[in-house]
Amino acid sequence: MKNSKQHDAQVIIEFTFAFVVLLLIFYGCIMAFRWVGLSLSERQVAHETTLNMGINENWENEGEGPLRQLRTNFSKPTPLNLVFNKW
Repeated sequence: MKNSKQHDAQVIIEFTFAFVVLLLIFYGCIMAFRWVGLSLSERQVAHETTLNMGINENWENEGEGPLRQLRTNFSKPTPLNLVFNKW
């Protein structure tokens, strides 16, 4: 009888640890999908505002018009913040 109670306690402890890890993984997945949505919407807003800017007809300052989207550093990635902030 004593061996059965120790086995039950060990199962409960293992389940608790596994459940905590599972919750962290689930929370990380939710935050990853949230990050993807926010990043996509931020890039879309930057794209739309750039397209709606006026263009200088003499093309003197190309960096202010829609052509700045061709630069490699046009959009900055947002931090992931999956489980811990700034991680």
